[in-house]
Amino acid sequence: MLNRIRKVLKEEPGETFPVAAIETEMADLGKVTGFNEEMIENVLEYTKGGSRTFLTLTLLYDQIDFGSIQYHQDHIFPSSLLDEDYLLDNGFDRDKAKAFDAQADRLANLQLLTGRENEAKQDTPFEEWLESQDESFYDRHLIPTDPETHRIENFDSFLEQRSELIRDELQSVLGPVEH
Repeated sequence: MLNRIRKVLKEEPGETFPVAAIETEMADLGKVTGFNEEMIENVLEYTKGGSRTFLTLTLLYDQIDFGSIQYHQDHIFPSSLLDEDYLLDNGFDRDKAKAFDAQADRLANLQLLTGRENEAKQDTPFEEWLESQDESFYDRHLIPTDPETHRIENFDSFLEQRSELIRDELQSVLGPVEH
């Protein structure tokens, strides 16, 4: 691949860098040079614990010092409160309990917190824990501002709205999305 890119660099006339020609050459080799909507949708399906998940989360935070502070992948809505049995015991119907449990580890329910923040949060319900955060928390963590989405019974709406915020942020960070 590098030989073919070098060849493009040598053969392309002009004073500007031949981005389009390199992208064409890479596409001929089957290499992806950009992001499309399908790729972003696939990223939104990442789940807790994966190295790609952590990497994706790091793209969403611009004010984090990754060199000196260890960050945890934290469930925004605690996974213990999204457990199917817990939800059934607390009056949720079986279908909703099963759906919430299945979505607990999705990227849209994850955020990066310092170890200290994560330990302090523990299994505190999101709606309650959010009250202790300042206004900048919403923007910093891409949290929907609609207070109804902060209630566990509206977890599905929270995921939809936060997925949209993440999608927009990824497009902003990664550049234009190919259609």
